Amino acid sequence: EGCSSLKEIKIPSSVVSIGDWAFSGCSSLKNITIPVDLEYIGNWVFSECSQLSVIEILSKLIKIENGTFASCCQLDELVIPSFVTCIGANAFCKCCLLTKIVIPSSVTRIGASAFSECTSLVKITIPSTVTEIGRSCFSKCKSLKEINILSNLLVIDDLTFEGCSSLEHISIPPSVTVIGASAFSGCSSLKEILIHSAVTKIKSFAFAYCSSLVDFTIPSPNVLIEFKSFIGCSSLRHLFVSSSAKLNEIGINSNVKVTKID
Repeated sequence: EGCSSLKEIKIPSSVVSIGDWAFSGCSSLKNITIPVDLEYIGNWVFSECSQLSVIEILSKLIKIENGTFASCCQLDELVIPSFVTCIGANAFCKCCLLTKIVIPSSVTRIGASAFSECTSLVKITIPSTVTEIGRSCFSKCKSLKEINILSNLLVIDDLTFEGCSSLEHISIPPSVTVIGASAFSGCSSLKEILIHSAVTKIKSFAFAYCSSLVDFTIPSPNVLIEFKSFIGCSSLRHLFVSSSAKLNEIGINSNVKVTKID
């Protein structure tokens, strides 16, 4: 940890485990190969390896642990091996040059803030196998323009896409029942959102400061729209909601027309 002059390391094939923080802060390390027989890489192992640009994972790891590659500022592309089932919290947060990442269909869970502040990430596809995405997972990915959610998520967690200021369109999967607090807050370019009738709760500030939204339709019967869900949506002119929808001081301007639909 903290060996700032270390430029290269070869991990012997006999090594099966690397402990927490082992190479954290090795700011001159440029590339790393994870050998075939390595079974476990601990938390924050390569975090703040600010020159690390090439990672080759040959092993059959089943989990990328918490913070493993956090703040690897030169990493621009990564293919996650098809054996991985879980991406831990903060695993790739603040990888500011990361433009592309391929998530395999083996993955079922993505932890909180896993890709937060990946400010160069443009596109992401969530495979159909993923059942959970943690809070703040893609928050402040300000270049993210395209999100394809193929999975049967039940919840879009709090702050999941908060501050994704380049995002223009998104389709919420029909399985989703809850949109979390501030889930899309600050998505200032967001013009179109497709929501299905399964949604029963839109939590506080969910779409706050989505300043490009003009029309918005929430077809769900008996949906609860919580406090200030639409505050700061300065372009919003028309909101279509079910006649049985519960509106709890949702923060819309007085000039917004609310139309009840059945």
